[in-house]
Amino acid sequence: MSLKNIKKNKLIYNYHEREYLQYIDSALLNASKTLLNFIIKDKKFLSLLSSIRHYFLLDSGDFFVIFFDLAESTLIKPKNEIDILKLESLLELAIRNSIFSSDPFSECVGIILLEDDLETNQLNILGSQNQSLKYSDGIRSLAFTYNVEWPLSLIINEIVNKILKYIFF
Repeated sequence: MSLKNIKKNKLIYNYHEREYLQYIDSALLNASKTLLNFIIKDKKFLSLLSSIRHYFLLDSGDFFVIFFDLAESTLIKPKNEIDILKLESLLELAIRNSIFSSDPFSECVGIILLEDDLETNQLNILGSQNQSLKYSDGIRSLAFTYNVEWPLSLIINEIVNKILKYIFF
């Protein structure tokens, strides 16, 4: 990110707000362009979106099949008996053995076990009074996450992760 091309103007005190607003608008426009350029070019935002498509939209579902083949015996257990580190290592192994092994954003994919299963969470959002399953298995509680660093986290944030969880799994 370069700040060399910034036009520097001296601010001179003036009674009219309009001149200050022009400077502020100019600075905001320049900062926005710089950040957008940084996100799209330097942080490879389009590659990130392609990666999200692979994992959440199941562009090619081979990693998904490999993961569930590897983790099936673990995921049928009650969720309080599941070792999350084992699931994460199985996910990493599945990604390495899939066509996404060369994906530069593969380390962003993660796994969590939700407190309530996805069905219960969705019913709670809709306002249903159904009680959650106390001893839900791992398959019902499993959710994939996608964690990115700043400034990409401004776009792919916790809200986007929740939407991806509920829509695609």
